[in-house]
Amino acid sequence: MIIATAGHIDHGKTLLVKELTGIDTDRLPEEKRRGMSVDLGFAYYGNDDETTLGFVDVPGHERFVRNMIAGVTNIDFALLVIAADDGPMPQTREHLEILSLLGVRCGAAVITKIDKVSQNRVREVSEIIQKLLEDNDLEGASIFPVSNLTKEGIDDLLTHLKTWAQSLTKRTTSGNFRFSIDRSFGIKGAGVVVTGSVHSGIVNIGDNLIHAPSGNSVRVRAIQSQNKHSERGKAGQRCALNITGQEVDLKNIRRGDWILADKIHVLNSRLDAKLIVSKSELKPLKHWTPAHLYIGAGNVTCRVAILESRSVIPGSEVFVQIVPDEPIHAVFGDNFILRDISASRTIGGGKIIDPFSRERGRARPKRIELLQAMSQNPVKKALSSLLSKSTSGLDLVKFSVARNLTTEESKELMGSLKIKKFGDGSNEWGFSFENWNTLLGKAVREVDTFHKRKPESIGIKESEIAKNLNDNLPNFVIKTILSECIGLGKLKRSGKYIYNTDRIVKISKSDQIFWEKIENIFISHEFSPPIVSDLASNLGMEVKVLQDLLGRLCNLGLLIRLTEKRYFISSTLLELAKIIEAIINENNNGYLDLKKFRDESGMGRNLAIEVLDFFDKVGFTQLGKEGRFIKKSISEVYLFKRSFD
Repeated sequence: MIIATAGHIDHGKTLLVKELTGIDTDRLPEEKRRGMSVDLGFAYYGNDDETTLGFVDVPGHERFVRNMIAGVTNIDFALLVIAADDGPMPQTREHLEILSLLGVRCGAAVITKIDKVSQNRVREVSEIIQKLLEDNDLEGASIFPVSNLTKEGIDDLLTHLKTWAQSLTKRTTSGNFRFSIDRSFGIKGAGVVVTGSVHSGIVNIGDNLIHAPSGNSVRVRAIQSQNKHSERGKAGQRCALNITGQEVDLKNIRRGDWILADKIHVLNSRLDAKLIVSKSELKPLKHWTPAHLYIGAGNVTCRVAILESRSVIPGSEVFVQIVPDEPIHAVFGDNFILRDISASRTIGGGKIIDPFSRERGRARPKRIELLQAMSQNPVKKALSSLLSKSTSGLDLVKFSVARNLTTEESKELMGSLKIKKFGDGSNEWGFSFENWNTLLGKAVREVDTFHKRKPESIGIKESEIAKNLNDNLPNFVIKTILSECIGLGKLKRSGKYIYNTDRIVKISKSDQIFWEKIENIFISHEFSPPIVSDLASNLGMEVKVLQDLLGRLCNLGLLIRLTEKRYFISSTLLELAKIIEAIINENNNGYLDLKKFRDESGMGRNLAIEVLDFFDKVGFTQLGKEGRFIKKSISEVYLFKRSFD
């Protein structure tokens, strides 16, 4: 069990830990000289994994609140230390509030220096503490009067802590490994050692991990867990990791950095969160307030965007977007503290909800609804709710990372729900079947609408459908939607165009007249059709007018544009593709004989290059180091000629 002290300066926190463990946590010369803690101190009692008590002693001076916050993150139990002669002081109240905002639910109060006061004063302070804890997560916590000098009450407190350690629900080791660094140093012959708390998962000697934010790879050479050498460390423990790696350097490691499993190594620039504004604040918290964000063992300056209003009154809970001045690591459920920009006052705290937030649309009602769904626990309930409410589907990879799910945990979760899921592992998207079917229907309606708007066109391009469906959907999702519509017989595809199955395109009478002339010219020239300027001269048309006509004929699938100056009849290009296919199939090495292609087509060098570049562009062929080879079948890439009434 990890225990942290909290309380005002000079109330006996360090001496209390010494009496409980026999260890003086003041290690720095400055601490010895000044007689006060300025940084975190660590001590242990016992050596059994089940009953070992790990103590984090935090400084009580207001100047070192940042260190205090680093120390009480990810703890199991808090000791609120209050001197009998002083009673609760300003830092007592701030530390208590910080514990509450960080979600610390277990703890006890300790009245120190009882040897300096009367029993009446001890009772008085006890009553004050009881009142102080009212309406707080530590309400009803046991209160222990002790003397660090006479040892009175120390044994009772220690017994209480051991009982709590035995009864405390053991932390799950689920999730990927996350380790928040609060101290780093070098040991001769061993190298770099980092200490901190394991937030999730398991680490074993020999594991390859990532240092964040640098992204450098590290390997674990040795582990000290709960103050003894171990083969592994796990969630809920304090550990020391001896790490090595090509880029590992003490100069690049600081408090607040992370050691992470590769899958969870993500840095975030915007984080949506549920914030509780401190009751002690005198004014409402305003939109875009600058602040210090404390998360894990580190802190960074940030801005706070309020999503549901322009300000929020003290004591209220609200969704916010936190925008750190530099990318940071965080996942769902991480507790945080916000202090004012001078870092002199706690203004609130809460939990991270979505570490992958976006700037656009952050305050829209739909976004708030999705955040409410994300906030739910357990994770299965949250995912089910999100799939139901998100009409544009859900990025399942991001969801797994945000919730810190291992690959196995993610597979088990996805398998327990009815999800329309597709992707390749690195990109996976999910829909409820209801929303998926709705989206298929919308895609068909988009095509219908396009046909009504542009009856002369063969169909609508994928990119335009994507834009109209949802600009947040990735391309592979759009392609899956259209492929399924085509597979179900609701739509058809011709090259890059999508059209309705019952679509009959009619060419205008005037265009029909010119098309017949152009077709005859192109057929007579077979594989060497004239360039646009020559064709315009032949037809007695201005080049600009002809280009507009050629564009309409391309939309109808009658012509295909190779270059700005060159067009082909689609059937002619098909014949050329068949020639290429035959030549390559006859060639033992599987590559195109360029000379043979020119001979059989009768093309000059420049025109042949234009044709071959076109086939490369559409994906029929590909130019490799040894020559041109077939990449896809003709049917996959070719835009066939359509028939008209």
